[in-house]
Amino acid sequence: MGFKTKQKDFTEEDLEQIPCLLDPKHTIARHRMSYHLKRCNARPIQRTEPYYHQDLNLDPLDDDSKQYQFELSQLSKEEIHEWIDLFMHVGNSLPLPETEVLFHPVMHARWSECKNKKHAVQQASLLGHMDKASFFEAPESVYFEFGAGRGELSRYVHHCQPKRNVYILIDRDSNRLKHDSRIIKDSQIYGWSIPEVVRCKIDIKDFRIQHFADQKVHNESGTEKPQFAYSKHLCGAATDLTLNSIRNSSMRAVLIALCCHHHCRWEALSSHSRLQLEKWGIRGVKAFQVLRQMTGWGINSLRENMQASGGADTHYSGLTHEERVQIGLKCKHIINTLRKLDCERLGYNTRLVYYVNSDVTLENVALLARKK
Repeated sequence: MGFKTKQKDFTEEDLEQIPCLLDPKHTIARHRMSYHLKRCNARPIQRTEPYYHQDLNLDPLDDDSKQYQFELSQLSKEEIHEWIDLFMHVGNSLPLPETEVLFHPVMHARWSECKNKKHAVQQASLLGHMDKASFFEAPESVYFEFGAGRGELSRYVHHCQPKRNVYILIDRDSNRLKHDSRIIKDSQIYGWSIPEVVRCKIDIKDFRIQHFADQKVHNESGTEKPQFAYSKHLCGAATDLTLNSIRNSSMRAVLIALCCHHHCRWEALSSHSRLQLEKWGIRGVKAFQVLRQMTGWGINSLRENMQASGGADTHYSGLTHEERVQIGLKCKHIINTLRKLDCERLGYNTRLVYYVNSDVTLENVALLARKK
């Protein structure tokens, strides 16, 4: 039976919701697909912004990763355990992060507003680490928030240093309830200097940071403003792309809360990181793909009615939940150490820290790099 409209009778098949051909994360009625594709936000567009340079932050080496698309469950138990032995050997040889949970007083008001304080705890510690690393000492600064989302962290950065700063908010997605205007509004309410807020809707792989270094780093007197970069939970490959983007910048310090290592990509790694993996015996794309997938074990929660010491009889690896978590954390630490070494090669004093406790978030490691 059709559905009557003024223009046409549509069948149930016509009205069926199917994944968008450009972005399967949303759906559209079948009969509207051709119309939708011309207007979809995911459609390819001609980029003309001066900060856009396609694939600028991807390493120029060939990407062979597509020939190694597989699930760990497809590997034999024997092969899985061979990889585990290698990763545990490497991971156990690397120094662990220090624990340093900090707080910044600008978060007191935010603290009282929150029912679920987990995000506020993370923001407070990150701001505390920024303060300790001298992010807020200069009269005016340029701040880059990578993977900015709604820009909430930048709003509280401005509360820490309410000067005539420039905030560059970088994110490839469109976000609702953005804090961009709130940064300006807060300044008006409290009588602070009005900052400049620039939002760049762009994939970090295409982001040319030098454009802003050329345009935004000098104040009216001609003095160069210091540049800082930060992110609260920069997902997977986005961290590596960010570090690639700052190679030729004058970034004074970088703070990134690390997460989602299972979304890392071989082609996003720097050539130095690939060579370091080779030195550790983790050779080639397949080895990295196994490492990347095992990082997901480190953040797997227990199934209902399962003990941490259980699960070995039902999991393809033959390992208990507790064993898999420990292996996953070691794999994450290997990737985090790659990033630390990369920053050190760029001339930064770098350390990894547990910036909150694991009961707040299992993704509780931050990378802090300060120019020597």
